[in-house]
Amino acid sequence: MPLGSLPLIALLLLPAVCARAGDGGAARVRAPIRDQFTESRRIELTAGETKIELGVSFLVEGSDSLILDGAPLRRGDDYRINILKGTVILVAEPAGGEILEIRWSRHPFPFEPVFASRFPGERPAAGVTVPVPSGAPEPARAAPQGSGLRLSGNKTIGFSLGSGRDLGIDQALKVSMTGTLAPDLEVRAYLTDDNLPVQPQGNTEELTHLDKVAVQIKSRHTETNLGDFSTGQRESRFAAFERELRGASVRVDAFGQEAFAGGGITKGRYQTASFFGVDGMQGPYELLPARRFNGVIILPGTEAVYLDGRRLRRGAENEYTVDYTRATVTFTERLTISSDSEIVVEFQSGEDGYRRSTITGGYTLPLAGDGATLTAGYYREQDDPDRPVRGALSDEERGVIADAGDDPSLAIASGITPVEGADDAYILVPADTLPERFVFVETGGRYLVAFHAVARGEGEYLSDGFTRRGEVKYRYAGEGKGDYRVGRPLALPRRHEVVTLGAKGSSGVLFADAEGDISFLDRNILSGAGDGDNRAGALDLRAGARGLGVAGGALTVQGEYSSLEERYAAPDRPREPYFYRSWNLEDLPLAGTERIWGGAVEYERDGDVRIGGGWHRLERDGLIAGRAEGSLRLADLSDRGLDLAGYDTRTGEIRDRRYGRAEGAYGLGPILPRVVFDAERYRARDESAPDTGRFYRQGVFSLSRRGAGGLRGTLSYLMRRTDLMSADGGEWRRDRENDEIRFDGGYGAGQRIVEMVLSHRETRYRSTGESSKSDLARLRWRDAWWSGSVTSDIGYRLSSGVDRRVEKAVVFVGEDQGDYDEYAARSARTAAITWSSISLRKTSSPRGASS
Repeated sequence: MPLGSLPLIALLLLPAVCARAGDGGAARVRAPIRDQFTESRRIELTAGETKIELGVSFLVEGSDSLILDGAPLRRGDDYRINILKGTVILVAEPAGGEILEIRWSRHPFPFEPVFASRFPGERPAAGVTVPVPSGAPEPARAAPQGSGLRLSGNKTIGFSLGSGRDLGIDQALKVSMTGTLAPDLEVRAYLTDDNLPVQPQGNTEELTHLDKVAVQIKSRHTETNLGDFSTGQRESRFAAFERELRGASVRVDAFGQEAFAGGGITKGRYQTASFFGVDGMQGPYELLPARRFNGVIILPGTEAVYLDGRRLRRGAENEYTVDYTRATVTFTERLTISSDSEIVVEFQSGEDGYRRSTITGGYTLPLAGDGATLTAGYYREQDDPDRPVRGALSDEERGVIADAGDDPSLAIASGITPVEGADDAYILVPADTLPERFVFVETGGRYLVAFHAVARGEGEYLSDGFTRRGEVKYRYAGEGKGDYRVGRPLALPRRHEVVTLGAKGSSGVLFADAEGDISFLDRNILSGAGDGDNRAGALDLRAGARGLGVAGGALTVQGEYSSLEERYAAPDRPREPYFYRSWNLEDLPLAGTERIWGGAVEYERDGDVRIGGGWHRLERDGLIAGRAEGSLRLADLSDRGLDLAGYDTRTGEIRDRRYGRAEGAYGLGPILPRVVFDAERYRARDESAPDTGRFYRQGVFSLSRRGAGGLRGTLSYLMRRTDLMSADGGEWRRDRENDEIRFDGGYGAGQRIVEMVLSHRETRYRSTGESSKSDLARLRWRDAWWSGSVTSDIGYRLSSGVDRRVEKAVVFVGEDQGDYDEYAARSARTAAITWSSISLRKTSSPRGASS
């Protein structure tokens, strides 16, 4: 059966699953009653929304689970739940825009809970509704509370002013409609139109996409999404992905079974960037080449930024901001970036090849109650060669693509089109003292010429400003002296499919989990060349025992095995970020088949003692590595506790990496002292390694104020010493020394916020005798008036980075119609290093409700 028919079969099966959910066939499914009433909900939180009403009662205790933006929440620590009333309370206030996924089971009681308070001997303050016995006539029921639709929206207008920038005015419109059309039918629809000057800058945590239209229809067992929506698979080990689509999806959840199918036009393409920071430079760091002229940007809100293995939070008041148009990331003053900072950024960029569609589906089948579960998933992304993003393909260009096979460097069209007397075109100059070459002329051109970028120093042409129409022009520089060549690169249309099968089960303390994935990647669907290696696979097996009673605690033992073929193509990435770093193999591409096996053990008692350890072995073609790791945690680090962790990795006699970390805290009333010590040594003695080794020791001492209402503050001191190994691998030599002092504190009460971040870092380079200093600061004051309708936010920032030169073209649009004069000059404004914004908001509410 061809894989292309799988989505069609999945869609055809959905009506049957829906029919089974709606009829009286529950008796045919042998599953516990609680599994017949398992429900879930996906909510986009608004700012300050901490109370969520599920609209159901009598939840099964312990059946609830919450996931916030992909991270699971802990019951009691991160949220509280009333299982009788179906109310969830979040401990931390959301900033707005977060996605909360809630899953629970409920008892099938036919009545709502009744709460009444009275003193003994008194009559109830209100009548109590008694459940109607089976067979008795059902009394007339009032319309369910909350029926009808509720329309709300807000219009936000703001201005900003700062040094190095002009006055900017931003506006945003958000309209939403929510409500119920029937007792079990809920509708949510929303429209957003963020009309920012160019593209939304990633300077707010509650970022939404431009011009987003979405409709969500939910019933007891189904959920339908139309328009713009996010889809993905987060739980798979080798096929995890996230996509922004414009299309439709349907999810059915009934009798413990779950089926999903969806598809639409793909908005972006997954990409990743890995790099080290630069001393004294907070940004901007380029994620896409700055010298690109294809208009490709980063899709707003799709990025995930990691620093030294920790995922950061977007926002000017958090840890990083993103310029989606220029494709750069800049880190805020809460972090100090140095040459030791290891940064990984995952994101989705706009399409520059063909219109792409995505189809995805999945099915989950429980067996033996909760004892076992079977899962199946399907994913397909395919380019449409008949719908290129930039112009249709000619027959000649299709032939070039067909002859290129899977090698994109061979898919280069001539890019030369003869014309007669064209403006802003090129003439061909015969060879003289220089080879034959194209020269740009403003009038009388004979050729329209396309150029494409190559590696620096491998081309013949350089960019030379812009034409009068705003297009890039090029000049001949000489053989091997340029960055561009004549020719039009053609994108290869691809088709990518991944099939996933999984199974997991448990019996008592025993558990097992298995996943197998097969990928099919045709890198050029217009060519049959090189299709023999399109298919590859991946496998992951885990089994063990958890909760074994040992010495008053619980013991968990787990064995693991995984294999990954070199040609396996994951939708996003086959391994999580920083996976190969602990193996000391991050600079070695996978060759052949990779196999990893080993085991881990963990002991926990009363939540105060946790001891873990493990050993794993990795094998590739011609390479064997082993890794041992251990950890110990005592008590609670937020008060008084100790945490130790480390690992030792060895790859024969050519590579090794050792890491250790110790962290301790001892609270003294409102003051919490904390000490952290890290040490890592990396060595490599093979020719493929980019460096021979590094050895650092880092210590941090901090004092924090706690338990003081809205007042907080942390003062810390960091000391780091870094050694590098000599080129011959003979000795360690001190390279640099870093010292940093930092204060991060503030006060918050209601909508009034005062914050201060100050840091001073000094770096001494022992090899050259030079030194550098870096100062970062941020002061912020925010308040609101008129019941929150007017908000002011004033701040002062001191940062370090680089200025990027932006090449602009000034195009004539008519007298008094533009912003520049004939000399491309405009009046300049100067201001202090400060910015402020005022937001005006108005929300409409239904009749009878307060605004």
